[in-house]
Amino acid sequence: MSNDTEWTQLLAWLATFPGHVDPEKHVKLVHNAAGRGLVARGDAKPSTLLISIPHAALLNLRTLRPLYPKPFHSLSATQLLSLHLARQFRRHLAPSSSSSQKREPHDKWWPFLATLPRQFATVPLWWAVHRRSAESLAADFPLDPDARSGAGAKGKGKAGPVDPSLAELAHDSVEARQARRTRATRYAELRELMPHGVRRRAVEIERRFAEDWAAVRRVWNAHGDGVGGDFGVLDFALGFLNVNTRCIWFNVDPGNKDNNLTLCPVIDMINHAPRRMTKPESLLSTLSFSSPTHSSSDPALRDGDELCFSYGPHEDAMLLAEYGFVVGRSNEHNAVEIDRFVEALFDAQGREGELKRQVLEDEGYWGDMTLQSGPDDSASASWRVLVALRLLHLRLPSHLAASTSLSLSLSGHDALAPWQHVVSGAAERISVGNEKVVQGTLRGLCGAVEKEALAGLARCAEVRARWDKEAAAAAAGKKEGGEEVDESGASLSMLETVWREEARIAKAVGGS
Repeated sequence: MSNDTEWTQLLAWLATFPGHVDPEKHVKLVHNAAGRGLVARGDAKPSTLLISIPHAALLNLRTLRPLYPKPFHSLSATQLLSLHLARQFRRHLAPSSSSSQKREPHDKWWPFLATLPRQFATVPLWWAVHRRSAESLAADFPLDPDARSGAGAKGKGKAGPVDPSLAELAHDSVEARQARRTRATRYAELRELMPHGVRRRAVEIERRFAEDWAAVRRVWNAHGDGVGGDFGVLDFALGFLNVNTRCIWFNVDPGNKDNNLTLCPVIDMINHAPRRMTKPESLLSTLSFSSPTHSSSDPALRDGDELCFSYGPHEDAMLLAEYGFVVGRSNEHNAVEIDRFVEALFDAQGREGELKRQVLEDEGYWGDMTLQSGPDDSASASWRVLVALRLLHLRLPSHLAASTSLSLSLSGHDALAPWQHVVSGAAERISVGNEKVVQGTLRGLCGAVEKEALAGLARCAEVRARWDKEAAAAAAGKKEGGEEVDESGASLSMLETVWREEARIAKAVGGS
């Protein structure tokens, strides 16, 4: 939010809804390290209703679908919400927009949408989009996803429509273009510095974004004339990021749980805190947030305390990839993905390793293998890691290992009985010897993970030193880098936090 005027206008808009409850009676807006947040206005008794937002003020499939023609109803919640935000951002924020333009029904939520973030400089998807040039964006995210060339949806042989969000970049000043190039370079570097767990999630989010863009553009190209307005890929990216980071669960479509999400004014400003039990609650006609109950393990809400709830039991790699923040050492859910390290061990056993992997897949134990943080700086290997390593070091009779049809019969073979007894809980270990080798292998895995993490930290340190020199030179020459360039340093610190946690966890497990 750029200023408190938008907050004031949001409150005035909410006051127009029947059953309105003024949020400022119990909470107030603050600007903090997270950007903004809500704090208690005075001590709150247990179960005090702090915020109550009418369902009619929410943005979800139920409130949006009536504004769009039937073909748009095939879009998912994320797709339709992202489209609506993209159109509204283009209509109200583009340089060509006019404050005197006639209000339309789609503008109903603009007092709320005006409070949403305009950039997400610490989110990897933002890096992925804004590291690209305008030409690259036009090629990677065409207005007509089904066009084979630059021809758009308007007709074969004619120049296609121009992405309005990209066309604006051509009018930037020389200084603005240089700042954009600097940011693009830094975003590309940040992507190269991502730990494996962050990268895997970031790539998945990029895939979802590309698929949603294509799905929305197909419907828009065919039926958008009946809606009006326009949007480009940068508008859609901003809409998608707001939807992906700010929606909360809300029961809209019992038949499709992925559609059960909503954007909610005011409550969307509540930040994450681990282990909190208090959550937004859907009542008959409102979405509300109250102070902790008498029986809650959450601390009582005192004057000036920030309102928080848990976004879920997520590790920092996920929080960074999805939301653009990290918790750090106090996050008991932090973990290191080690699937690729374990997979290499099975590959090294050749045919026998391949067959053992098949057993793990058949039994549901292949993949999702982690070193897991715990309370009080503790850490341990997940059960799935131990199950896999115990089977890895269970030597099979030579005639079984050479069988070409082993995957069909091994699961029930006597040779696997000691391992199956451990998996079922009937025994604690296969043998003293097997467990000794397993623990040795685990220490080796932890050493490899720690080495990789320390190397990642070293690369981050090298980049930070260079960026600091560039910043000093820019300050001396009074070059404009922009706010987003400053956020690159914050993003780098978050990547360092994830690497540091991976090193800590691996060292703790390896030394236990």
